[in-house]
Amino acid sequence: MRFNPFSNPSRIRLPHLACVLLLTSLTGLTPGCKQSDEPKPVELTDPKLARIEGRISFDSDYMTARVYNGTNRMLTDIDVIIRNSTNSESRRFRMVFIPGEIDDKTLRPYSTGTFRAASDSFIFNVPDKYLSWELISARGYLE
Repeated sequence: MRFNPFSNPSRIRLPHLACVLLLTSLTGLTPGCKQSDEPKPVELTDPKLARIEGRISFDSDYMTARVYNGTNRMLTDIDVIIRNSTNSESRRFRMVFIPGEIDDKTLRPYSTGTFRAASDSFIFNVPDKYLSWELISARGYLE
């Protein structure tokens, strides 16, 4: 039996995308792509949000939150409201998980990790004692 290289599609696996190359003619290939089976993060409900706690520190470049995840979800990111008590302004920020010693993309359930967002002019030149924060949403998925 003679080997036919065109009898089966070639599978290419990438971290977030799985593509199957399909032969359409002898002159070219057409990629047929589909999303991988990785879970998509979903919004956590209010009872689960109550189980997330931590502290935020501010510097000239970043806001850094040290957070304990008391839920059974893998956390990917959190949204916080930062309030400036000197002028009653507030602003929403999305903070993403920063991997520590273990190169995870998420904060595991019942563990502590770091989330970070870039600071902006809203926070510059405001002493920390005038800034407060509140967790308003988080996204994650089951292990």
